Amino acid sequence: MQSVARHQRGGVGLSVFLPGAPQILAGRVAEGLLALMPWLSAILLLVLRADLVSSQLGEGSTVGRASMALLAAAGLAWAWSLRDVSTPPEAGAGQGAWVRIVRDPWAGIGLAILLFFAGLSLLGPPLLLPEDPGRTQTTEEGFLPPSMDHPMGTDNAKSDVFERFLDGARVTLGIGLLAGLGGALIGVTLGAWAGFTGGWVDRVVMRCVDFFIALPKLVLLIALAALYDLGPVTLALFIAFVQWPALARIVRAEAVALAQREFVHALRAFGVSERRILFRHVLPNAQGVILVGTALAVANALLIEAGLSFLGLGLDSASWGRLIKDGGALFPHWWVGGFAGMSLVLVVVALNLVADAVRDVFDPRADVTV
Repeated sequence: MQSVARHQRGGVGLSVFLPGAPQILAGRVAEGLLALMPWLSAILLLVLRADLVSSQLGEGSTVGRASMALLAAAGLAWAWSLRDVSTPPEAGAGQGAWVRIVRDPWAGIGLAILLFFAGLSLLGPPLLLPEDPGRTQTTEEGFLPPSMDHPMGTDNAKSDVFERFLDGARVTLGIGLLAGLGGALIGVTLGAWAGFTGGWVDRVVMRCVDFFIALPKLVLLIALAALYDLGPVTLALFIAFVQWPALARIVRAEAVALAQREFVHALRAFGVSERRILFRHVLPNAQGVILVGTALAVANALLIEAGLSFLGLGLDSASWGRLIKDGGALFPHWWVGGFAGMSLVLVVVALNLVADAVRDVFDPRADVTV
């Protein structure tokens, strides 16, 4: 009964008006925030941009599609929260690994931060920027501090920093995600193949890993950026290319350990193919290491992209790194690069919080106390 009361804290009435609030009051921070944020965002959109939504909704424009996506997310959040509060949990019901990750308070904070910036980068430009994506809002005066008209102030070129921030979020987060996932895909594939197969395959792959680890990655990226006119996809692929070896080594060690387990020997004795054992049994048992490594790879890719842009070797378009560089050069006008710098730190910290929660859930030694 105590768990049921905790689950329903806040009641159905509160869930009708603030979906996710009962879950937050019950200590389920991540689930509550993931439901509450799209609901509040949709309300703010309808209050602040009602004329824009009413004119573009259903027209098939970018603004209309973004509005539909946000309203649909808010509707799903409302329905889920109401159903969740109305249905008490079964007594003695266990929690799976993913449920425990989502219900971890620190992971909840990290997931909420990541959801906020993901929504801001995907839905922010069409809903908050001028209708013409090529137009940058300018003012009569530069270096205006943050205000209601300019939430992040203006820079020396009299451009609205908030517009540059939203454009930079899409560039930096997009490149970081693509580079991190690309590097993780290469590292997991080669590491699992080498560790599970062994023999000459393992020796060749590991020597390649040693070679790439020995390369000065930042110097190589700076040289490539200086020689070639990099686009977003090309830059992401270059970053993925230099950061896959670390995860490959970690996954290889996990695959070697799993390949010696009794269940693998039993599957081989029953005639199960090596490919099926690897993809259906070994990799799922290594998912904790893979997920942690992938989250950290995305965080590292974000920092690499921002660092290259800060050095002036990244993309010519907007980037958080370029904003940070401009902010440092235009001190004491901190708002030019301050918001981008704080946002980059928040995203990297959020990824580390989620990675820590995943590690604690999937690592059986995490619950062992000495």
